[in-house]
Amino acid sequence: MLHNPRPRPRQSGAETLEFIVVVFLLVVAVIPALYMLAPSLQKAVCNIVDSLSGTTSDCSAGIIFNDDFSKCPGKWANLMGSLSCGANGACSAGDKPTQTLGDGTDGEDYTINAKAQLNAGNGYGVFFRANENPKGKINGYSFQYDKGLGQFVIRKWTNGAEENPPFARVSPPAGYQWFGVPRDIQVVVKGDTFTVFIDGKQVLQGKDDTYKSGKVGLRTWYGSESCFKNISVTKP
Repeated sequence: MLHNPRPRPRQSGAETLEFIVVVFLLVVAVIPALYMLAPSLQKAVCNIVDSLSGTTSDCSAGIIFNDDFSKCPGKWANLMGSLSCGANGACSAGDKPTQTLGDGTDGEDYTINAKAQLNAGNGYGVFFRANENPKGKINGYSFQYDKGLGQFVIRKWTNGAEENPPFARVSPPAGYQWFGVPRDIQVVVKGDTFTVFIDGKQVLQGKDDTYKSGKVGLRTWYGSESCFKNISVTKP
């Protein structure tokens, strides 16, 4: 003779809530430790946090800033002039210089990737470890794609003025095409060493230890018509 098993008591809402809280606390306590031990878990941790919090993030490992310039001014604080968004990205008109810093890009070591194109004028630049001090005046560094000098350079900025001469500079190969070509710009900022790649090839490296941290930004100067398709900042 078969006996029907006794039905299990159903959990109350309070017990279910307690269970969820316990699981959440375990995740909060354990996952960060695993995260520190295994950087490859970054994406998994990001997805778990999104699931628990009901938010959506860019879970690509290490990305702290990303802008495709679909909106202007978007994530940027303009110190001088402004860039306008269109089919070609964020562009300068050339009638005035521009200086802008990305919101939320403050840090010490990071890698900057940008797609940029010079269409006319003397060039464009990428700020790094840049701060306003005093307000509206840059202290920091910039990599400059400098057609005016005919060189790639890294400069230090103090109270809004770029110091001369650049502390790192190099000339491109003979016949280099400055205009009308989209370039992949990468600036690796690590300790006192700054390394620049253009289209995947290292072109320049410089050292300076004046500024320890700061934001990422973009600049163009008077007469320069430049466009930026996108920019991202990633942690090492």
